[in-house]
Amino acid sequence: MTQNLFIITSAINAKRSVFSREERIFQTRKTVESIISKDPTASLVMVESTSEDSEVEDIWSKIGVPIINIRNQKLLELSEAKLHSPAEALSMLTAINYLEKDGRLDQFSRIFKISGRYRLSQGFDIDVYNNPDMVGKFVFLKRLESWQDEMRRGVTGADHLLSTRLWSMDRNLVSVYLGFIERVFNDCLSFGIDLEHSMWKHIPKDNLFELPRTFVEGELSACGETISD
Repeated sequence: MTQNLFIITSAINAKRSVFSREERIFQTRKTVESIISKDPTASLVMVESTSEDSEVEDIWSKIGVPIINIRNQKLLELSEAKLHSPAEALSMLTAINYLEKDGRLDQFSRIFKISGRYRLSQGFDIDVYNNPDMVGKFVFLKRLESWQDEMRRGVTGADHLLSTRLWSMDRNLVSVYLGFIERVFNDCLSFGIDLEHSMWKHIPKDNLFELPRTFVEGELSACGETISD
C-alpha cells in the first residue's frame, strides 16, 4: 500500500455562505487541482452532502473526480439548522463507513481529509508524510489552546482544539476513527461545541502526530476571509 487517498468533504449548497453555488464548485475544482499538483499519484473522492442526485453529474463534469453523494434527511436537517460541526462529523462517519464496507480503502497507506474549497498551499510536501514516526498516527496541525473560558472547558471536557481543514490518518487507524467519531458527533450536538474541540477531546493522544504547519489555505464560507494553516 503506497498510494494516498484524499477525501474532499463538500457542501455545494451550503446555507451559510457568502459564495454562490457556482463559486463553490469553482473553488472545489481548485482544491482538486492543488492536490493533483502536490501528489500526482493520489486518488481523490468528493463526498457531497447537500446536493440532489440530479445535480451530481453537473458537479462531476466541472470538478472531474468521483463523487459519493451522502445527502440524507439528517444531514439536510443539520444543514438547514446551520449546524456545520455535527454535519461535517456525520459526513465523514458516513463516507468512511461506506468506503470501508465497500473495500475501497484497502489499497491506500494514508487517508487525507481536506475540506472542500480549501487548497494545498505552496509549502505542502507530500514526502513529509513518509516519516516513519507517522506510521499508526493521525496527523494534524499542532493543537491550539481553547478559546473557551474555564467553566466552559470543564463542561465540555475540551481545553484544546485541532484544526480539521486538513488532516490525515494511517489506513490502519480507520477502525479507531470509526470508534470515536460518533462520540465526536454526539458531543457537537449535546454540548454545542465545534468539531475542532470535540476531535481534540476524543482522539487517542498516543496516536496523534502534530505538525507546525499543514500548508492548506482557503476562504471561510461565512465571511470570505482567506486563512492559511
